[in-house]
Amino acid sequence: MDELFADQIRSEVLFDSYHAVCMGRSKEIGPRVIALLTAQIVLRDGVATDEEESMFAAAEEFSDNEFLMFREYLRKSLTAAEGPEGGDSSINDHGEVVCRIRVTDVDSRWSLGSVPMSGQNLGSWLGSWAARLSTNGLLDDIVEQESFPYKEDSERHIDEDGVVTRFTWSAVFSPAAVIFLALIERVCSGSAPESAGDGR
Repeated sequence: MDELFADQIRSEVLFDSYHAVCMGRSKEIGPRVIALLTAQIVLRDGVATDEEESMFAAAEEFSDNEFLMFREYLRKSLTAAEGPEGGDSSINDHGEVVCRIRVTDVDSRWSLGSVPMSGQNLGSWLGSWAARLSTNGLLDDIVEQESFPYKEDSERHIDEDGVVTRFTWSAVFSPAAVIFLALIERVCSGSAPESAGDGR
């Protein structure tokens, strides 16, 4: 321990971790996740990467319930993405987990108003844990747009040509979010609480 505190970089990591534990909302899972992160950094070179800083911030802000809600959602998504069908989840070439969360079709003949293309509130769709992950750079959202033109068809009661535009919103978890999940699962394999509500 004296050797660790004699190293300025490593001692700063330890003090920062202590501060994060003291200020954190979680009383069970958060301190253990922070401890695992700290051990990895200290044993390596004492310098946290940007991704590790994001995980530290999320671990400080999450409540125990938010840890559990995030773990449940991303674990299910990963299991689906790695399965033969994929479902609403996939893993892209960058190692990000992409989860489809909403699809809206807009017909050019009937649409009213506009469809928002960005700035979606992930917290309102997935829970407060998603908003915290997004704030700390571990989660993003994307919207994809596809167009399906169709022709007038009196037999199908289609009076004129038109276009159906499909908007697909997805949550995109960074590779660091997957590492964060692994740390949480390692902690939860011990005696962490196992009940989860709505994550808010």
